[in-house]
Amino acid sequence: MPVSLYPQVTQIPGCAGVTTYCQLGTSINQGLTRSLGIGPNAKPETGNSWSVGFDFTPSFLPGFTSSVTLWNNGFKNGSDSVGTAQQIDILPLHLLTICPTGCTTAQINTFTNIANGSTLDSPLPATVYFLRNHDLGNYVNLRVQGVDLSFMYDMETDRLGEFRLGGSSTWFTQFLQEFPGVEYSLLGSVGSNATFPAIQGHARLQGGWTFGDVSFDTFVNYTGGYHNWSNTTLIPVVTDALGSPRGGGDRVDANTTIDVHGEYNFGETGLFGNASVYIDVKNILNSDPPFYSGNTNGQGVGGIGFDGFVSNPIGRISSIGFRTDF
Repeated sequence: MPVSLYPQVTQIPGCAGVTTYCQLGTSINQGLTRSLGIGPNAKPETGNSWSVGFDFTPSFLPGFTSSVTLWNNGFKNGSDSVGTAQQIDILPLHLLTICPTGCTTAQINTFTNIANGSTLDSPLPATVYFLRNHDLGNYVNLRVQGVDLSFMYDMETDRLGEFRLGGSSTWFTQFLQEFPGVEYSLLGSVGSNATFPAIQGHARLQGGWTFGDVSFDTFVNYTGGYHNWSNTTLIPVVTDALGSPRGGGDRVDANTTIDVHGEYNFGETGLFGNASVYIDVKNILNSDPPFYSGNTNGQGVGGIGFDGFVSNPIGRISSIGFRTDF
């Protein structure tokens, strides 16, 4: 708990004399967390979107195609629970109540809602020092904008077969998140929003060659660097007066992996029709994902060391397959 936002926390056992942060929920300063769903006042999420773009296929360069699209998506009244950081830091949400001398019986009864059928999954603490509301609600508004780019060039030769070079990328230009009374940019970050990563740049390049019945392709996958804005960073996240993230956090390195695909086509082979065998190798260099101090893919609590949104700790994966048309 940041003392700057909740100065009364210094009156709670274990927090006397603390000037920066105090940990609540220990054996000497327990509280209650509630999760009752979204309730009878829920509203449907709404949204709007637009996009504009163009395709370029020049006659002077046969086999070349490209496209550029600028898009914009808006989401209003998204139904979600709010992460611990937002519950604590965004005061206008009123999702956290501090009781320096212990919450009253009336406060506890209203919060637990037992009179209307709610149940407890553990005994009540002897003294309840905080109430944390983890209900679902129409909390989230998002405004996201970006640019999609793609190109492909196929070049046929008389003796050397077909060569191809292509690529695609998405770059966010805006990623704004709004809670009641608070709006801030998530662009170039992961962790503050536990559902949508806002990494600014992604790209995938392809180079390939086909000669007769044999084809081979190489793919380079790139995810740009970003900041970790979760509550498990080594470098503290910088927040404004309302607790919205504005900077700081750990810098997570860009990630590049290489995939390969090879295939041999048997052509028309009677029973199996157009048959082929292939081999795929993901992350052929067996590259480790960049270090991420935290947990993004729901496997328990704590730091598991990689970003489950955009990276994979397994490493190289090889597969061999057979496909055909009957």
